[in-house]
Amino acid sequence: MKLESDQPLVSIIILSYNSLKFLEKCLRSVLNTKYNNFEVILVDNASTDSSIEYVEKEFGHDYRLNIIRNERNLGFAEGNDVGARVARGNYVVFLNPDTVVDPNWLNEFVNLMEDDPAIGVCQSKLLSMENSKILDSAGDFIDRYGVMMRRGGDWMERDEGQYDTVDEIFSARGAAMMIRRRIINEVGLFDPAFFLTYEDIDFCWRARLRGYKVCFVPKSVVYHAGEAFTSTSFKVFFTARNRIMALIKNYELRTLVRLLPHVVAVSIFILAAELVIRNRPRLALNRLRGIFWVLLNFEYVWKEHLRIQHHIRKVPDSEVMQHMVKTNLTVSYWLPLWRKYRSSR
Repeated sequence: MKLESDQPLVSIIILSYNSLKFLEKCLRSVLNTKYNNFEVILVDNASTDSSIEYVEKEFGHDYRLNIIRNERNLGFAEGNDVGARVARGNYVVFLNPDTVVDPNWLNEFVNLMEDDPAIGVCQSKLLSMENSKILDSAGDFIDRYGVMMRRGGDWMERDEGQYDTVDEIFSARGAAMMIRRRIINEVGLFDPAFFLTYEDIDFCWRARLRGYKVCFVPKSVVYHAGEAFTSTSFKVFFTARNRIMALIKNYELRTLVRLLPHVVAVSIFILAAELVIRNRPRLALNRLRGIFWVLLNFEYVWKEHLRIQHHIRKVPDSEVMQHMVKTNLTVSYWLPLWRKYRSSR
């Protein structure tokens, strides 16, 4: 164990929006972390549930805690960026407020990062808060069409040690992820335009384009309530637009020309299924709104594409795609519908 002065400073950013029912357990577990050199930055996204007043009363005496109040709800992406801009650590951790951390979670993160400078981002093993034997995520992946899959979590697998090795994943889940500080300096922060969902995938994609590894750390354990803050129809809008936006931003032009027609086909199929099969016109409308948002804001999205391709990219798509899940269009159609069916039960 290193002495406190030898341990790199870690900045833990917790973004809160009306999270009163979670914050006591979350902050108590974080402040009891068995690591000697960390700061906690609690960023509040204009909550209305008196959660910040509660935190100030119960935890305000702790010198490690810094509270930032946003004047409005900036969303997950930009809200976390606010915290990252004031973070002083060699490492920056993004942690959801609906989590409880194992006392050794931070040591496991730091030890891995210190041992391998090629690792830019890593993720904890996320277990269900309701049932600690059920996996919430053992690392996130996408297929080449941008459909996201939570390893372990999509199928509600029991944690039986099947993911107990450190290995590469495509993306670290924003609920509990650590980033090497210099990665932020090289590839930027979360894209504020994403607001909610896919911002972590977009960030890790940029880190991979820069040549860094993204890893899963099974001994860093975090318990996650998950899906606690957002209505289904609200999230459908952001998922539809952000998936397409992430693809356009990060793929090379020749890859886009090859895959984008299939992505549009997947989106139209899911939209039709929501409208005709499931009789949920509101979901279909929100998905359509998401697609149109990309069209109406294409200038911004394309400028981001050019910036990433010219100033961030160091490795080709062929190398990045080795870390994507190999699927076909049938799976890409079916998996999002399975998720929606499961969430509606």
